[in-house]
Parts: sequence; C-alpha cells; structure tokens
Amino acid sequence: MTESSVNDHVLIEIRDGGGYVNVNKQTPSGNSMGDKLLASQIRDKLSLLSPLPVPSCIFKIPSVLRSQVENKDFGTPDLVSIGPFHHEKVNLQAMEKIKLRYLRSLLVRKPTPETTLENFVREIRSMEVDCGDCYDGEIEASSDKFVEMMVVDACFIIELFRKFSGEVPKEENDPVFCRSWMRTALINDLILLSNQLPWKVLSRLFELTWETGKHHLHDLILEYFKGYTFGLSPQANGEIENKHVLDFFRNCFLDSFETKMSEFKDLSSNSIPSAERLFNAGVRFAHGPRNSMLNIVFCNGILKIPPIRVQKYEVSFLRNLIAYEQCAPITGVITSYVSLLGDLIREERDAQILLNRGIIQGFSSEEGIASLISLRADLQICSSPYTTLYENVNRFTAVRWNVWRAILINDYFKNPLDFVNLSVGVFFVTFLTLIQTIISIASYHKPQSQ
Repeated sequence: MTESSVNDHVLIEIRDGGGYVNVNKQTPSGNSMGDKLLASQIRDKLSLLSPLPVPSCIFKIPSVLRSQVENKDFGTPDLVSIGPFHHEKVNLQAMEKIKLRYLRSLLVRKPTPETTLENFVREIRSMEVDCGDCYDGEIEASSDKFVEMMVVDACFIIELFRKFSGEVPKEENDPVFCRSWMRTALINDLILLSNQLPWKVLSRLFELTWETGKHHLHDLILEYFKGYTFGLSPQANGEIENKHVLDFFRNCFLDSFETKMSEFKDLSSNSIPSAERLFNAGVRFAHGPRNSMLNIVFCNGILKIPPIRVQKYEVSFLRNLIAYEQCAPITGVITSYVSLLGDLIREERDAQILLNRGIIQGFSSEEGIASLISLRADLQICSSPYTTLYENVNRFTAVRWNVWRAILINDYFKNPLDFVNLSVGVFFVTFLTLIQTIISIASYHKPQSQ
C-alpha cells in the first residue's frame, strides 16, 4: 500500500491480486464546511422518512411459498372474489351478480332500522384508511370502488352464513344452495389468505343488521365451516381481536393451546425421527384429548398427539394458515405444528402407524398421505413451542436400552402366539440341556463306582 498527498486528500492505492483500487480519503484536516453540508443533506433525507406502515394482515401468497406446492395457482380463488386482490378476474365475475342479489335481499328484508345502504357506506367510509392498511401492497381501486367492494362482499358473506344456518329464508332457486358442490368451493375460497375481508368490516355491518336473539357472528362462522375444521369443534374466544376469518380460526385453534407464547425457544434440533423410527426405538404413540390439536406432549416414552382429520380442503386450510404466519408478524404456532407432523410422517408406513392409533384420520390413499407430507417440504422454522419436546424425544431415542427393549417387544412380544412359542422353545432347550447335563454327570461317576 502506498500513499501520496493530493491537495487535502490522500490517494490510497491497494494492490489486490495484481490490480489496484483507488480510494480518495479526506484527511482529518479536511473541509469542515463540506462535512456540515453532507450532514445536512443526510438529515434532510431522514426527515423525509415516513413512519413504519401499520402491519398488514391480508396478503397475496408469495411466489416462494407457491413454488413449494404442485398447484402453482395455490392461493387463487376458483369461484368467488372477496376483497380487492382478485376482484377483476374474469372467471369470478359470475358470482358478482349473486353478491348483489344477496345485498338486495338483505335490504328488502330490513332486519333493523339501521339496515340501509347509506348507513353501510357511511360506516365503511369512516374506516376506509384502516381497511386499506389491512392489505399488503397496492390496491388498484378508487376510493368509491373500494368502499363499494367492502360493503357488497361483507353483506354477501353475512347473508350466506345466515341463510346456511336457517336464520334467513333461502330463495327457491338460489344457485348457492341448489348446487351441492358450491359450499365446498366457497369454503375453500373463504379461507384463502389473499381472499379475506377485514374483520372490522364484517363485524360492523353485522351489528347494523343483527336482530336481538339471533346468532352472533362467531356462531354463524363456526356453523358454516363445520365439518371442514380437521374433525374438531373449535370454540371462539370473544376476548381476542380477530383480523379476518382465517385469523379467527387460527385464534380458535390457539385458544386451547396450553403452551405459552413465552415458551417459544430456538430449535437447536432441526427434526425428530419419523414415526416408524421412533416406534422401533421404543416410543409409543397414543392419541391425546380431542379439540386440543396443538397440545402434543411426550412423557415416559409415550408421544400423545390429539386426533386430527386431514382431507383435501383441510390441507388447503393448513397451507393458508402457514402462509399467514409466515407473512404476518405473528408467532408460527401452526407452522411449528405442521413441521412436527411432517417430521413424523415421511412415508406411508409412518402415516399407517398414526392411522392405526387413531391420531391421523380422514385419508387412507397414497394421494392423501402425499398431500400431508408435502406440507412439510422446504418448511424452515427457527423457533418452536415444541423445542423441549424435540429435545426429550431425541434424548429418549439415544438411550440404547430403549432401542433393545423396543426390538424385544416388537419382534417377540407383539404377537401372543410368538411369545408362547418363544417361551416353550426356551423351556425345552433349558430342559434338554439340564437332562444332558445330568446324563453326563451320571456317566462320569458310573465307572468309578464299579
């Protein structure tokens, strides 16, 4: 390195692999006015920075998450658009007329004095900015169009839930209820992360149209999605503030979770062995209490997992819950749960062990098993509420006595007949050995007696 003074600067030449990098560095005795000017320019840039935006809660599925599944359209609705992200898609326009019919039927019925379009628009306009902040990214809609979208979509969802519960009469030729496949398709679309409506919109318009003594919003949602929630009966927690319908279900599942969020710890071990390997290492599987999906515990060599049903659309449910946790600034409880299940189920033989124990329900085909296994693909987690469980399981399987005991039980004691055969064999071998020993001793002493 060589230095040569040039005016008030130092020219530094750095040799690196035969080349030179020239850096102009001001000397400590440089121009103080220039320093003040530069500091002022930086200060001006700092003053122009806006506050951090309010965290969003409704997201388009990132391409990095879509690339992990075979269906690259994952996260895109097939039937109905809710909110601004898919509003202009041509294949979803047929449902727009049905939405308007539902809005008209609500206005004609007029369940409360506040059930007017003017009230609806006024209420949503007052929260327009907050609603816009719920969506991550640019919203390509004018102010009026956005408010109209919120009103129409919310009234459609509310009327849909009320009609399904029987609280509101259905029209004779209502296509939503005349076609058996519509409910499943609507449920699949209504749980998509990118197809959500801010909870405050649903809640406020529901209040304006609610008749005393009728079902509350929580009850209507749970009733409509009944049969599509992993075989569970989730319960709403009225004290938790929900962001949207998908977040509502996440809160329901977390409500029964016994582990506190403070117990999230760094995951030092990336995985645990598969169900088959754990079984061969002496771990026993049992199903835990129902309706506590996330409460997996390991104690005294027994891994207790609450039963869960996983069908096609419930796999989609899990995918969207995972995507939500990975996009929003919230804890990855569902992600950690799916990661743990994915560690256990790596092949059909693993799934069969859990199926036989009544832990995993609802599928038996290779396609169903593959869809569950695919949830774990490329899923990376840094911390988990199951960290202690991982450590205890790995510590248990590292003890050789547990492995040998499992081999003994699995190979010899699993079938009572095998146990009997082994016992009889041991008895006869021992008996014959004893007889042979006695004969040998007798023949050894006999010549001496003569």
